[in-house]
Amino acid sequence: MESEPTIVFENMEPSDLVRARIERELERLERFFGRATSCRVVIRAPVPGQVKGGLFSVRIHLELPGQRSVVVSRLPSERKALVDPNVAIHDAFRTARRQLQDQVRLMRGEVKPHAEEGVGTVTGFYPEDGYGLITTADGDEIHFDRSSMPPGEFEALEKGAEIVYEAHEGDYRVHARVARVKQAASG
Repeated sequence: MESEPTIVFENMEPSDLVRARIERELERLERFFGRATSCRVVIRAPVPGQVKGGLFSVRIHLELPGQRSVVVSRLPSERKALVDPNVAIHDAFRTARRQLQDQVRLMRGEVKPHAEEGVGTVTGFYPEDGYGLITTADGDEIHFDRSSMPPGEFEALEKGAEIVYEAHEGDYRVHARVARVKQAASG
């Protein structure tokens, strides 16, 4: 990695054991693809005193050459109770490895960059977590994130905007590989 990875602990004291686990996972990513330019990992502990929940979340932002990135926001779901930080870390890095493999295949030209192209509307937008949801004309929901958009467009996006996207199958749902704001017709 070109720069030292940043590891941030939220709602918890920094832990050498957790830091070591994250560093081991980062080493595995580097063995697969050692040209990453930067990485930021945020592990968030449950809010102290919270009666319900008590689940960890992990966010990973890995910058790659060619303005590509891998962004994982592993929030606890009903399907996975991430009560152990090690499980949350493992789950997030497993997803990051899959996304990194996809990005490397695209960079090598092993995967066609164009899939099914469509137009949808942004119905959910979560800039602080780096992702949003597109609803298609058929009523399907497609997940997209900051790394699937041209530089600067994600930050300028608003709920209700029309988006042109290329859909592909993800781990649990359809994702937008490339999304861009639809240009208004001139005239």
